[in-house]
This record gives sequence, structure tokens and C-alpha cells, in this order.
Amino acid sequence: MDAEDEGLFEGLKLAAVAVVCALLTAAIVIGAGQTVLARQASASGDGAPPTLLVRSRVRTHLAQ
Repeated sequence: MDAEDEGLFEGLKLAAVAVVCALLTAAIVIGAGQTVLARQASASGDGAPPTLLVRSRVRTHLAQ
């Protein structure tokens, strides 16, 4: 292999490592979020699924 091919190969290896790291990070964050939501649901004790409150930035013509 010449220097250009080696550089391309190194770039592909780095890209593969970045993809693997991104997937692992996403899996950890999703798993942690599910754990937090499950703990909140069990702490509430009412058996209802947890809800997330999101404030909307959309204003209707009636609210003005």
C-alpha cells in the first residue's frame, strides 16, 4: 500500500470507531433514561405510565 491508501485506511478505521462509540453512547443514554422513567413510575405508585411535560412555543391567534 502506498501512503494515500494507508491514510484512507486509517480514516475508515477512525470513522468505524466513531460509529461504534456513538451507538454505545446512545444505548447507554436510552437505558439510563428508561431506568429513570421506571423509577419515577414505581415511586408514584398509581400504576399510570410516566408523562413528560413539554411547554409549547406555538401561540394560537386566540391566546394573543
